[in-house]
Amino acid sequence: MSPLPEIKKKKKPSSTPQSTLKTASLLPHDLLLTILARVPRLYYPILSLVSKSFRSLVASPELYNVRSLLGQTESCLYVCLRLGSSFSWFTLSREPDQTKRMNSSGYVLAKVPIPSWYGSPYIDFSGLVAVGSDIYNVGAWRGTYLSPTSRVLILDCRSHEWREGPSLPMELELLSASVLDKKIYVAGCYRDKDSWKNSFEVAFNSKEGRWDMVDEPSMVTGGICVSSSFCEIDNVLYILSLDRILRWYDSEKRRWRDLKGLVGLPSLSSCFSGRLADYGGKMAVLCAREMSLSKMTTISCVVIALERRKSCEIWGKVEWFDNVLSVPGACKLVKVLAPTL
Repeated sequence: MSPLPEIKKKKKPSSTPQSTLKTASLLPHDLLLTILARVPRLYYPILSLVSKSFRSLVASPELYNVRSLLGQTESCLYVCLRLGSSFSWFTLSREPDQTKRMNSSGYVLAKVPIPSWYGSPYIDFSGLVAVGSDIYNVGAWRGTYLSPTSRVLILDCRSHEWREGPSLPMELELLSASVLDKKIYVAGCYRDKDSWKNSFEVAFNSKEGRWDMVDEPSMVTGGICVSSSFCEIDNVLYILSLDRILRWYDSEKRRWRDLKGLVGLPSLSSCFSGRLADYGGKMAVLCAREMSLSKMTTISCVVIALERRKSCEIWGKVEWFDNVLSVPGACKLVKVLAPTL
């Protein structure tokens, strides 16, 4: 009697990135938007690499409208670096699994793909502010540094495209921009014949899309000589001092106090420049260090949760710290901002 033929069991088809992508492409457009809207913004740079259609989706106004309707908006960290004579933008992103480093936090700075057709306007830390999903470059020079300008450019962080904004009512040579209650205040210097005028201050009316003169200086700009390493979080001013200590300003006692806690924070003394940002109520600190042996510049990031324990004490808890970017040669850390997307 001949043996029965062996019955081969069919293998279940394995899930591959290609099959997952094909399945996603079959989903209704509205459903796909709803799914992507619930994904943290940190993963969008990775999703944009999946396909052209995904790249288009993560930059579409529809997606961000859905995120807003679902209450999924969040603070997103953007970093401006000066590399040689040009300026580049990066955003904090999750690191792809296949390139994840050993013992890393899983965070990296991903380069923002901004179209090059617009040119490379000059960018200075004192003129960069974020309101909503936009980054304003107030006093955007194309020519020589400190040449008089009234130009304002706006970077849409959803589509990553620059557009012209309402010009300032006067050309300024020095300026400082700050944000209070989602309103942009600009103070600056301009020349009246051969003399300097320092009392010029305007505020941006977003509803009307124009700049209005401020009759009485609001003092929110802090003057035009503002430290490049400061930020305001919940009405408290924080600064990375010249000796690389994180401090906060006690407005009642009118003195600077050290930020306590910070267990696990490596020394910041070796960084040649640092920038702070309000990262959704937490503090983001980015520092640049020159690595002499490799001739590279390393950008590190630390995110700190803040807690007021007493009237004269604010403590910081380090949530994570890591090197998030390395670039060849020297670079300048211009500014760190946190638009809401």
